Amino acid sequence: MSVIVVVWSLVTRCGRTTNNYRFFIWGCRNVSAIYGWKYIVTGKRHIQTDDPIIAVVNHQSGLDLLCIAELWGNKPFSNTLIAKHTLSYYGIFGAASYLCNTLSIHRNNLNKAVAQMKSMKEEIICKKLKVFVFPEGRRNRSENLLPFKKGVFHLAVDAQVSIVPIVISSLKPLYHKEEQRLDSGFITMTCLPPVSTRGLSKNDIPELMESVRSSMIKTFNNTSKKRNV
Repeated sequence: MSVIVVVWSLVTRCGRTTNNYRFFIWGCRNVSAIYGWKYIVTGKRHIQTDDPIIAVVNHQSGLDLLCIAELWGNKPFSNTLIAKHTLSYYGIFGAASYLCNTLSIHRNNLNKAVAQMKSMKEEIICKKLKVFVFPEGRRNRSENLLPFKKGVFHLAVDAQVSIVPIVISSLKPLYHKEEQRLDSGFITMTCLPPVSTRGLSKNDIPELMESVRSSMIKTFNNTSKKRNV
C-alpha cells in the first residue's frame, strides 16, 4: 500500500493530500476480507458530518487500522490520523504516511509539540478535517483503557471542535500475539455521541478527559462481553 501511494504521488504529482488514504482503505479492506473479519458499526452518523471533529479511539494493536479503514468508508478525503513523528522515519511507510497528510507530533519535545498543535488547529479548521487519534499513546492489550494523554484534548478545546469517542471491542477473541493466533469473526465498533468543547477552557480539560474515558471504558466492557459470549 505504501509503495502504491508513493508511486502514485510521483506519477500524478498530487503531492501531500488526504486523498491518498483511499489506497490505504482499499488495502485494509482486502486484508480484513482475507482475515475473515466482519464489522458491526453503530453510531457511524456521528462521524459522517461536514464539520471538523477529533475522534479518539482505543488502541489495542496495529490491526486497529483495519477497523478505522472500515469506518472511513469509500470517501475518506477529509479524514486523517495523528501519529508520533518517528513514523516518518519508517522507510517507504513513513514516506506514504507523509504523503497521506498524516499529522505528526513530537511527543518528547514540548516546544515542538506546542508549535505543531497550533499548526494542526489551523489545518483542522480550514480543511474541516476529521482527525483520528489514539489518546492512550501506545498499544494496550489489557482489559482496561490506559490513562489518556492531554495533548489531543488541548487541541480540541483550543480549536473548539467536538470530540467523538470511538470504541473498538476487544480483539482478543480474534487475535492473540503471544499465542500466535488469528481467527475470523466479528468486531463491534461504537461511535459515541459527539462531546462539545464549545466554551470550554484549559481548566475544563481534566474533567473532559475523565468523562470521555469513562464512557469509552463502559462501552468497551459492554461490547467486548457481548462478542465473547
